[in-house]
Amino acid sequence: MADFSDLREKGFDVEAALSYTGDEKKYKLALTRYHNAYEKNRGKLERYLAEDELANYEMLVHSLKSNSRMIGNMELGDICEKLQYAAADKDMTTIEANHANMLAEYKKTMEIIAPYAEENGANKPSSNEVKKLIGELKETLDDMELNKSLELYKRLSEYDFTPSAKNIYHDIKDEIDAFNYDEACDLCDELLEALG
Repeated sequence: MADFSDLREKGFDVEAALSYTGDEKKYKLALTRYHNAYEKNRGKLERYLAEDELANYEMLVHSLKSNSRMIGNMELGDICEKLQYAAADKDMTTIEANHANMLAEYKKTMEIIAPYAEENGANKPSSNEVKKLIGELKETLDDMELNKSLELYKRLSEYDFTPSAKNIYHDIKDEIDAFNYDEACDLCDELLEALG
């Protein structure tokens, strides 16, 4: 049974987090999901600000505010709230004064919660790693290397595909099982397209 003392020491309001999430198991799952979303969110936050998409930036920091509080990081939640209101008011001075601090706190949060996320299987491949794996899978299919193809296919199973991409992913296995390597290769291209 986890007591989350390490999180408490780092200033997390664990009691509030448990009241939001319901129980320890759900709290750990929330920590994992929060951890898994980091790379995607960080990239979007940077892009929205660079491209002056303040409405999107506002929505994302609003979501990050709620999620940060849900896992007990009230400090990051407060910074995000300030940025949310600043984005709504198009107050670039406040955004510029707090954006870097928010990203630094966000990154620090990742380091703090990493052990919980890893325990819940957060060591999932990133989308770039998945694209690389699909590229390798295509090469093994071209060379008709069945065992290597199946090994790479299995490694892809750790990734959270969207429902439509997951269908393509399952179809690839059907084609490999039927030794239809060209068709499986074409489906790899479709899967890459679905990943964007």
